[in-house]
Amino acid sequence: MKCLLTADWHLRGDAPSCRVDPDNWLEEQRQSVEQLYPIVEQEHCDEVWILGDLFHRARTSTEATNQALRLLQGFGNTPVRVLIGNHDELHHQYENVSKSTIGGIFSLSNVTELRSTSCVDTVKGESIKTEIQAYPFGTEPEKIPDCDIWCVHELVFPDNDARPHNKDGKPITDIGVIAEELLERSNAQLILTGDYHHGYIKNFKNASVVTCGCLNIQASDMEDYKPRCYILDTSDLSVKEVPLKKFGKVHPDPKRESRQELETYLEGLQDFEVPHLDFIANVQAAILKEKDKEVRKATQDIIDSYVPEEKK
Repeated sequence: MKCLLTADWHLRGDAPSCRVDPDNWLEEQRQSVEQLYPIVEQEHCDEVWILGDLFHRARTSTEATNQALRLLQGFGNTPVRVLIGNHDELHHQYENVSKSTIGGIFSLSNVTELRSTSCVDTVKGESIKTEIQAYPFGTEPEKIPDCDIWCVHELVFPDNDARPHNKDGKPITDIGVIAEELLERSNAQLILTGDYHHGYIKNFKNASVVTCGCLNIQASDMEDYKPRCYILDTSDLSVKEVPLKKFGKVHPDPKRESRQELETYLEGLQDFEVPHLDFIANVQAAILKEKDKEVRKATQDIIDSYVPEEKK
């Protein structure tokens, strides 16, 4: 079986602040996706796998949602399997998928969620079974995945040098892992990931890690980034890179991006659903979703030292 691998489309109705022509944003997204159609045909792909963050927000505008439905239908009879990413989930919680925009795309006849499965290839007259395990963002395997292919949506850097660093060379944060560390959490021969927006293939002695990268550039510091997709052959677990065209220009203005991040945060507050009436319970729930270990520890220390007024 051959699969086209892609990820992090981040489809949205509003243009990122770094884009030069925001009025043409929807058209640029359409062109980015449609260039995958002839690749599927030329490479004789049996399926298309999207490894998370199909949408930029859990609740997407009607215009962007309708375009996403049309683009997914554009793959025709080729099955499309979608891994749920953190941007696809309301409040980054998998149990909220039905409340999120991505829940509606599974009504399409050719689109299903990418979950654990298997496939059988015939090579030189012999049947070869390939075990695939896939975990959407916010879910964890009960034991170390023992499979041929492991699909996960997680921030995975190719190496330590790719992590954000200060001028003195120290990492800015401990968020994410490097590819070699990810190997320790699985017995898979091939690990496919989304979330990190720079695509790469990292080969090790016993396994390989493939990160698909983003399809649409949404940050000013990625002006020189070249999008790509990958072709997976499950019969021998080989993966090859296919370069893609970049549509639209990027305006390198970090201040504009900062303003948009603030606007996005304020929008999120309007939709916020408080899971608990108890403040401490809300903070503890937030800690579980926080990736930075130092932030988690500092917050937990504050909670541990907190004494309610009535108990003083």
